[in-house]
Amino acid sequence: MAQQSDSTKLTTIILNGSNYIPWSRSVTIGLGGKGKLSFVTGTKAKPVADKPKEATAEETAKIEEWETMDQMIMSWLLSTMEPKISSVLMYSDTSKEIWDKAKRRYGQQKNFAHIFSLKQEIAQIKQNGQSNNELVTEIMSKWEELNVYLPPTTDPNETQKRSEQDLIFTYLGALDTTYEAIRSQILASAEMPTFDDVVARIQQEESRRALMNPQPATNTENCAFRAQLSNPNSSARTKGTTTADWCDHCKRAGHNREGCWVLNPHLRLNRNKGERGGAMKGGNGRNEQRPYQGSFGGVSVGLGSDPIKQAGAN
Repeated sequence: MAQQSDSTKLTTIILNGSNYIPWSRSVTIGLGGKGKLSFVTGTKAKPVADKPKEATAEETAKIEEWETMDQMIMSWLLSTMEPKISSVLMYSDTSKEIWDKAKRRYGQQKNFAHIFSLKQEIAQIKQNGQSNNELVTEIMSKWEELNVYLPPTTDPNETQKRSEQDLIFTYLGALDTTYEAIRSQILASAEMPTFDDVVARIQQEESRRALMNPQPATNTENCAFRAQLSNPNSSARTKGTTTADWCDHCKRAGHNREGCWVLNPHLRLNRNKGERGGAMKGGNGRNEQRPYQGSFGGVSVGLGSDPIKQAGAN
């Protein structure tokens, strides 16, 4: 498409689909400065002959004059759009049709996601080394864009609705990133739901996740046995054992504090008196603790006092 001359150029802003607000404002100013804004607003409609089949020369001239001007405005508008947009809108019949279609498709007057994003951006603006003029410009540009979506109003119903929307935006902004999908769904709604409805949807999602991802049950006894096998010298008591088969003094299984020979030396002496030396001594003649009999973690053990050594032997 031919480039506009400086005398007919409406704006330097090119409509790309996400910048409708600054584009429309700039084009409005450009058309207003040329006295042609009434064509896209519809206040200057196409003339109609009293008897279309018997139009007078004067009526025909006025119709042709309007069509010529309207087609020129169409050319101006299309030249301010990216090719992917202008290639679709160029089949419109009038400049007003182009203007209205662009507004419906890219105006996003009820784009709650964009409003939410603007509010977040405004709240997070920092100077970060900018000059004061640069900071004010950044704030005002975002603020003016927000005012296009939410123009000032004195309607009490609209004021109450916006107040609830602000509460919803605050709530959605505070959610964890794991809720991004449902947050996007809510913001993409044609009409913003109430705050109670939004809270209910998040609670339903939370319940669904708990149902779909339950914590797997574990066999604590087997886990304790495996932990001891991998680290028999652990100084911490293994989770899953009971006070009946664990001594928290010597950190060994098979007895408790009441049966610990270290804490109760008389138990060793009494045991030695009632047993032969061979039954109580190992190959090097050292006294050993009372042999452990029974099972641990579903594994039968019976050699020595330590089920870990027994498990190794098996």
